[in-house]
Amino acid sequence: MEEKSFFLVQQSGKPAEHYTVKFGDRTYAEEAIKHRYYRNDAWDVKKRDQDFGKVKVGDCIIAYYTGDVEQGPRQILFIYEVSGLENLPKQEIEKAASEGRISPNEVNQLKRNHHVLRLKVHRKLKRGMELSLVRRWVEDGKLSPNMNKCGGLGFNICEVSRQDYEAIVEWDKEQPEVVTVEHMEEDLRTFIVGKPLEQTLGTEYSDFKLYEDAEGKTGELYNIPIGQIDILYQNRKTGDFLVVELKRTKDTPDSVAGQIARYLGWVKENLAKENTVYGILVAQSASEQLRYAVKSLKNCKFASYEVAFNLTLH
Repeated sequence: MEEKSFFLVQQSGKPAEHYTVKFGDRTYAEEAIKHRYYRNDAWDVKKRDQDFGKVKVGDCIIAYYTGDVEQGPRQILFIYEVSGLENLPKQEIEKAASEGRISPNEVNQLKRNHHVLRLKVHRKLKRGMELSLVRRWVEDGKLSPNMNKCGGLGFNICEVSRQDYEAIVEWDKEQPEVVTVEHMEEDLRTFIVGKPLEQTLGTEYSDFKLYEDAEGKTGELYNIPIGQIDILYQNRKTGDFLVVELKRTKDTPDSVAGQIARYLGWVKENLAKENTVYGILVAQSASEQLRYAVKSLKNCKFASYEVAFNLTLH
């Protein structure tokens, strides 16, 4: 059996923009966190990213997130296992070429090698290893010098040692279980989907039921060409639709209004047709900017939530 290798990858909270496509619904970090892939269109022409070409199925990716990533700023939060190596879609390359966005040489380069790593979660750290601790451990010799590339300007990927992986895993085993709002999007989604909508949002939503399309796919984490809708409902009487977008963090930025706006537009054009599409953005709290941004969207509302724990003695 071929020995497993380990790689450090740095991802940011900036919108994901690649040679042939710009995604409006995800950041570089969310490509891995939400969509389970890591993409690097230029590794085979950028000397600093050459280690991307060493990655094979079964290897581990230690993911560090820069300060603008809301899920875990300045932290190592996930370790992924590589489940596949993929080429870029030919139609995506050819479309970019026909629009003059890439040159013939770039077309050949993008077709020549794989540029996408498919990922599955190998380990999610309980609390995230912060950059300050990484730096200190490198200085103390507990981590290899390559781990010091975390937080480096322009850094994307490099190979690290098995000892780095083992040190991080052992550290994580010693950490207490932490339950925070930042880790609760899945629980929030489960809570909402698991109850009649009128119990969480009011009687005006009593006729909305979880959407199910002709192929049997339900409206929970509903994949569409421009992203993934957290929850999609349809009114069983009128045929109207409801898009629910969930955000975990406090003080959610106003940029997410653009995300739900895109989803509303897609549902209107492709599913609702003549029917109405409503939207609800759910977050623990929102900036004043976000509240005004949501108000500007037709038929869209903001909903906040609170986390409560009730203990009962038996």
